[in-house]
Amino acid sequence: MADAIIDLQENETDFTIGKQRHMAALEAAWEIAALCEALRKAVTPDDNSQNHLVVRGLSSRIEGLSNSIMAALYDDAQATSEIYLDVTREFLPEQEASHV
Repeated sequence: MADAIIDLQENETDFTIGKQRHMAALEAAWEIAALCEALRKAVTPDDNSQNHLVVRGLSSRIEGLSNSIMAALYDDAQATSEIYLDVTREFLPEQEASHV
């Protein structure tokens, strides 16, 4: 087995991720989003069931979380506080918000 590359480091204020790990995380998020879209297309309304509504709602939320991962890893134009709000549906606490 090859020597492991240390590509994830943390200190008191920052987190550093290596390029390969970064790309692996983005690939996973992209795939999650694509799977959610495919799932919504595969489930059609049924006259006797509302399961398609559950699938649509759950897959949309999962896709939204995937988009938050992509934004956190790749979109420096989106504020951390916006990403946090998308994920938790809550605003960042004041003491943390001042650092982002």
